[in-house]
Amino acid sequence: MEGSVGKVLVELHKELRRNGDARSVRAALWRFGALSGHVRPQKGRVYAQNLLPCLEQIARRPEELLHEALALASHQILAALGTFSSDSELKVLLRTLLKNLAAASAVVRRAAASCVAAVCLNSGKPQPLLAWSARLALLPLAVERPEAATVLGGLGLCRLLAPHLAHAPDLLLQVRERESATPSPT
Repeated sequence: MEGSVGKVLVELHKELRRNGDARSVRAALWRFGALSGHVRPQKGRVYAQNLLPCLEQIARRPEELLHEALALASHQILAALGTFSSDSELKVLLRTLLKNLAAASAVVRRAAASCVAAVCLNSGKPQPLLAWSARLALLPLAVERPEAATVLGGLGLCRLLAPHLAHAPDLLLQVRERESATPSPT
């Protein structure tokens, strides 16, 4: 049984990498999420390395159907593979998801917030990623007249992250100090 699950996971990964029809990608996401707990630990890093760019490509697509599927599957996929990913790989995915917080569609904003929370909470170092994501979600709100969608997306994400940030209140300050000490490339 275990050998056939591995073959099914490989075929589902190929379908996700193909990034074709929205219905087939949605089905592959749902099935991969359901089976992601069966990934052997020896293969976890390989799956994480190859799957994160696929998830990023899916997050860039405009179909609401895919964003809903991504939000549901990301919790399962990242619970199994999130610890095998580096912070830099996860930040690439998070940047794409954070851009979706300003989308006109409420479904896309909600799904993006859910995915960001899943990525942060299932990473190897959740607290720094939580603080980093919250800070990037709040930065666009500092603009004089931000778009309504941007405000709603940023506040929706903060609502999801707030209970987890309460465990480390000074982390936002540490992230801010670290970023201000690092010279910006210009």
